[in-house]
Amino acid sequence: MNERDFAALVVRQSPAAIVDALLALPSEERRVLAPIAADLWQEIDGGRVMNEWLVLLPGASTTRSGNVGRGWREQHAKLSLAVLVLCNIDRAKRVHWLGSRAADALLRRVFAARDAGWREAWLRHRLRGEFPGVHWSFVRGLVRDGLCRRPDEGDSLRGYLQLMVSDLNPGWSRPGVAYVPLSARLLADPGLLDDEIWRLFEVDTHLYDDAWTRRNPRCPAGYEGWSDALLRLAGEGSVDRRRLLDATLAGLWASSSNSVLAGHHRLHCRLAPSADELDAREGAYRELLGHRAGPVVGFALRQLALIARRRPLAAAPTLAAMPPLFALPAKTQPLAALKLVGRLLQREKPQGELAEAACAVLLEALRHPASDVQQTAAQLLCAHAGTWSDEQIAGVRAVERELTPSARTLLAALEREPAGVRPAPLPSTDAAAAGATMPAERRWRARVQALPSRLRAVGGLAGEVDFSLPPPPLAIALTDLPILKTLPPVSPIAGIDELIDSVAHAIEAVDSATEVERIVDGIARLFDDRPGDFAARTQALVKRMHTGALADARGLVLPGTPNGLRDLVLTWLEGGPRHTNYPYWQQVRGPMRFMDRRLRELARHLDRHGALQPLATPTHAPGWIAPHVFVERLAHYERAARRPLASDLLQALLRLAPDGRGEALALAGALRGEWAPAVRWALGGGSAPDVQSRRQAALWVAAGRARAPHADLSGPLAALGLRIDWPDVLQPASYQWRATTRTLHRHGRETIHPCLDLQVSPAPWRAPRLPTPAWGAAARVRAGAAWLMHLAGSLRLVAPSLALRTLAPSLAVPTCLAHESAPHRSLAVGYSAPWLIDWAQTLWPLNGDALLALGVRLMVERIDLTASAGEPLHPFLTPLFAGNRPWSELGVLALSIALASRDGDLRRLATDLLIEGIADGRAHPDELARVLCRLAAGGWLKASRLSAALGEAALVSPLHQWTVAGIIEGALEVFLAQSGKASVALELLHELLFELDGGPSAVTLQRLSAITSGKAGIAAAAIRVRADRPARQCLAEALRSAWEVRLCRVEAWAADGELPDAKHLIAAP
Repeated sequence: MNERDFAALVVRQSPAAIVDALLALPSEERRVLAPIAADLWQEIDGGRVMNEWLVLLPGASTTRSGNVGRGWREQHAKLSLAVLVLCNIDRAKRVHWLGSRAADALLRRVFAARDAGWREAWLRHRLRGEFPGVHWSFVRGLVRDGLCRRPDEGDSLRGYLQLMVSDLNPGWSRPGVAYVPLSARLLADPGLLDDEIWRLFEVDTHLYDDAWTRRNPRCPAGYEGWSDALLRLAGEGSVDRRRLLDATLAGLWASSSNSVLAGHHRLHCRLAPSADELDAREGAYRELLGHRAGPVVGFALRQLALIARRRPLAAAPTLAAMPPLFALPAKTQPLAALKLVGRLLQREKPQGELAEAACAVLLEALRHPASDVQQTAAQLLCAHAGTWSDEQIAGVRAVERELTPSARTLLAALEREPAGVRPAPLPSTDAAAAGATMPAERRWRARVQALPSRLRAVGGLAGEVDFSLPPPPLAIALTDLPILKTLPPVSPIAGIDELIDSVAHAIEAVDSATEVERIVDGIARLFDDRPGDFAARTQALVKRMHTGALADARGLVLPGTPNGLRDLVLTWLEGGPRHTNYPYWQQVRGPMRFMDRRLRELARHLDRHGALQPLATPTHAPGWIAPHVFVERLAHYERAARRPLASDLLQALLRLAPDGRGEALALAGALRGEWAPAVRWALGGGSAPDVQSRRQAALWVAAGRARAPHADLSGPLAALGLRIDWPDVLQPASYQWRATTRTLHRHGRETIHPCLDLQVSPAPWRAPRLPTPAWGAAARVRAGAAWLMHLAGSLRLVAPSLALRTLAPSLAVPTCLAHESAPHRSLAVGYSAPWLIDWAQTLWPLNGDALLALGVRLMVERIDLTASAGEPLHPFLTPLFAGNRPWSELGVLALSIALASRDGDLRRLATDLLIEGIADGRAHPDELARVLCRLAAGGWLKASRLSAALGEAALVSPLHQWTVAGIIEGALEVFLAQSGKASVALELLHELLFELDGGPSAVTLQRLSAITSGKAGIAAAAIRVRADRPARQCLAEALRSAWEVRLCRVEAWAADGELPDAKHLIAAP
């Protein structure tokens, strides 16, 4: 059988006939056909269709109705079976979809014909994936009949069990087929009761994730979840009840999933252990007090409380097991534990070692951040004051400064106080400190007058400064201050050995976007440096680049990496051109479109003309180019009679730093290339373009955005004749936003999701596509409408295409690319790893708002979701850590959303950012409070998360306490709107005012007068008691700290040396 016969077989015959024909071939002929089948499968998998004459045509594989889509799916399923019959295990592992359930019988025939090693390897590979592509009945049949061994460890075991959990109990049945309960299915396969069900308590699966199934209208009336089935089988005696009780407890230590942990301890409770069964497991419950998960600790405390109602607990081991649980951030479990401790203290009257163990527990409780926990521990210490020794009381006094004011007040009643051990006095604003205000103001005024007038303006110190008021917000722009002096320089890769090592490491994990740029630069400069053993040394790298996308790598082989980067590396490794198309399901949006184009352009040049020093390689992290280095690179191009690559030149212009542009402009006077006038204009000199410059319109736009990132360029660039109303091209983008919600209707249910309505002006040219049905007549109608809209959009691009002399006008003006919408972000190139987002931010470092606009929308969409490795959010905040980068309104918005996010990585980074911003003066309490109030209008902002983050930031210094108190007072309505959680913020505000020795403002006092009940009422009353103290804005000590920070910051700017020239950089051209 030759290649054409094989193609005709696939196109014309049924899957069964194909399997019969291929299995009947001699082994030698099957080996010859194997690479042919693998290559054809790869083409079809990429979205093409085939006819019997081996002509590969563009397919419509995303179509879910119609002949073309059906034909593609049939060919894909047939070729998948052919690859499994013919190919070795490495190629067979790529098959990930086999079509309908009818393919199981054919697949079993294929398995029976392959050797045991091949069967084991392929099955374990499929089970390790998130979507195995095979059915449980097929896998279970192989195991039961001895064709494959049961997986016993690792990801393959997890996949095996997960397949059993999902397929054995789908929660629905086909029309006309009676629903079979899960317990009956398990009884029909007794082997599962002997082994598999017990493995469910050793490996994390979706065992208890059936809430959606129960809400589904198709869910049958007699539906049984896994916990229901196990409960029924244990009641009937088919499953050992005691073993099941022990397995649920053991599973609590084996699992890392919160949903599985919850399912295990709920199943244990549903089994309703008897008194004897509880007593037999008291030790196991005690051990669970040291568990990392709060719900598990709460479960153990409840079980111990059940035992304590009938008989006394063993006091010593119970107290010894308790200290670790006070490390939990929540207060529910520590309060329950203290209740148990109170019972033990009342019953035992501890002495000696027992008293020491009880005191150790109470000391750990005092260190808990929750005020309620501290107060309860203090009450227990005072109630049993006669129990504690002098040494133990000294230990309590040692931690007194860490306590909340209310807990300190309670501990004052602790009777015995050892001599010489007293709490250190709290800071206060005394008369001497107040008397020092006037001399400090005179010193400050002298320091202000010594500063340059321009720095006084950007530092909020212009004119007559009133030091009795808080410092105003900083008025800096990114172009006002030198940047490169505070940034680490980027060292180029020195030789071929270092380049090979860097690529080998980056294939597995990329450390930073700067490392990617170093690799790109190294490949370009060292492209012609190929020692004799180069192929042997890089053979493993080539294989890893080709196969790594199927592995769980976070480097260059990540599926979200632009293909241009992989093609550049492969062009260098293989010594020939590479061009990889994107599969139909993968989108390339935003800055990564330009990155992809720049790298493909560079790869083509290297293949045709050899090594080259790129212009766009950063000189400083992250993504900045020193202007004089850029000019020197251009001069080297002129001496070598080389023409800059178009995308490389545009990228280099957009990365120019503000520092040293005057010096670079003087050097650029010697440039004579056709790009020289635009380069000089970008550096602040020369004249605006004329009509003759229209051939280089894209270059002049990039030069204008490098010179004045936020200016209106429609006047200076009018001679270019551009009629483009895209954001950040001729006109700077402006943003309007409001917090709102969106309602989705699915399966008869209505769900409300957080949403941020963010409008960009001028509007981007590409609006997000709306979700459309995937099947039926509605799909065809909407597909036709979408095609018409696409045609209309293409016609609108005719004028920009003619003006910019390109078929892809948006790539010629890359400053607008960050505004491209990215729906279905999980399928979008460039957002699947932190370093990819960092890399996108280096496209135009002078203006980060466009990418922040995307970031805040994604943060709101995921505000109630946990951290995701596949959809990271924290890199959007990274640029805001740069000390000389001002916080725009979008920056403050991103920080505010992140502080209230459920994503732990994002919230922790936002807390660190707030701490940094308070320390350097960029976090102004009034601005943050105003943004928080606007966000709260959406109704989805969680004040409890916000209070926790603010409380953590307030621990740093008195200045942070003063700022956080201002944020809470300014956004008091945000916290009071959630009445159940308002007490947390009010308690924090009371503690901060106590530490600052201040009182509430008049507005705060008036608003709190209506809060009289519950914990919030108690905290509000405590704050009202401090009404006679000076308000936060009038606290002399806090104001001194704030003004000292401001003056030191501006003086540090002055000490950095020469500032960027205002005439070159700040004024609009």
